[in-house]
Amino acid sequence: MEKLFAVCDLDTFYVNVERLLDPTLIGKPVIVGGDPKGRGVVASCSYEARAYGVRSGMSSRDAFLLCPNAIFIRGHGEYYSYYSRLVKEILANFTPSVTALSIDEFLCDFSGMVGIECLYRTPEEVAKKVREKIYLQTGLRISVGMGANPLIAKVSASVAKPDGFIVVPEGQEAEFLAPLPMEKLPGVGEVIGEKLTEMGLRTIGDIAKMPLHILKSHFGKIGESLHAKALGGACGSFSESLVISSTENEAILSHPFCKSIGHEETFQDTADPTEILSILAGLCAEAGFRLREKALTTSLITLKLRYSDFKTVSMQEPVHCIFADEDIFAKAKELFNRLYTRRMPVRLVGVRLSRLTKNLHEIPLFEWEKRLKKRAFYQAVDEVRGKLGLKSALPLSAMRIKCSFSQPKN
Repeated sequence: MEKLFAVCDLDTFYVNVERLLDPTLIGKPVIVGGDPKGRGVVASCSYEARAYGVRSGMSSRDAFLLCPNAIFIRGHGEYYSYYSRLVKEILANFTPSVTALSIDEFLCDFSGMVGIECLYRTPEEVAKKVREKIYLQTGLRISVGMGANPLIAKVSASVAKPDGFIVVPEGQEAEFLAPLPMEKLPGVGEVIGEKLTEMGLRTIGDIAKMPLHILKSHFGKIGESLHAKALGGACGSFSESLVISSTENEAILSHPFCKSIGHEETFQDTADPTEILSILAGLCAEAGFRLREKALTTSLITLKLRYSDFKTVSMQEPVHCIFADEDIFAKAKELFNRLYTRRMPVRLVGVRLSRLTKNLHEIPLFEWEKRLKKRAFYQAVDEVRGKLGLKSALPLSAMRIKCSFSQPKN
């Protein structure tokens, strides 16, 4: 295959990282997410829990009702970020073209690298070596889907789960997709899925057989895109749309389409400003870590608050090309003091860094020396965090409010 793409999807990533940290969890129903007695949601669940009907995105309370013997874990975001970066580095040893679609999913371009006189003889050889290498170096299982375009690679990776691989030969894309449920097709969400079901469609093949003018009359340009995807086409710059619409976790910043970096945390309602600021300090430190990982600075900081009555407010303010945790937190704290006006319990806080750039030519000359010293300091701090986790090196701003970077108290 002249064109060859692979999507490498880590299986039940959060759960399997937790099992690396605590092997006693192996074989047991595990749910990573919020407190089942609170308002949290399921971030990830093991296949043992899925057997009871538990799914990612459902409330933790509903998950507990379905699987009362499940082990609930708050999660360790710093370890997830570490293993995600590690897997990306391993994949980069196979091909220089690796794009993070999310914290646990990566798009690799092997075009021109597979063939009799190439680096790898067959796509199957690539998939086997990738899976073996990642398991040997991390202990994590990964599913691999391969095809002539990113869409086929993504769909085949989802079909290959758990812990398998599928190679779709060029020219057989439509045949491969036809029997799959239409929900497997990227772009078919809950709303569009309901409308397609009302039209009597069930599989991707049904979408492919539907006359294009009918799909366009119901969905406009989206209908044209769905039809092209159902036939196995690359649908233009599909890889770009795939990246841009991916989840806002962690590894998203690794791709060239990164527009912003954000983190938010839902917790048990609290009106204690010190506790809220502690959580905010942790979010700012994680956002700063990700920002520096790509050698970026931010020129706009946005703070988001959600009260216990679900009213959500936000406020943003420009800053001058900052990258340090304490500078990010200082502005976020200032925004919090201005935004938190209702004096009632809060259930979510979030911070977002945008207007990201690598161009520092606007920084006054007299600030360069101070900037370079600060960057050198954070380079050392981030090396420690990369090896030992975010908790291993706390920013001074967080220490002043006694922030432990632990999960919010229940």
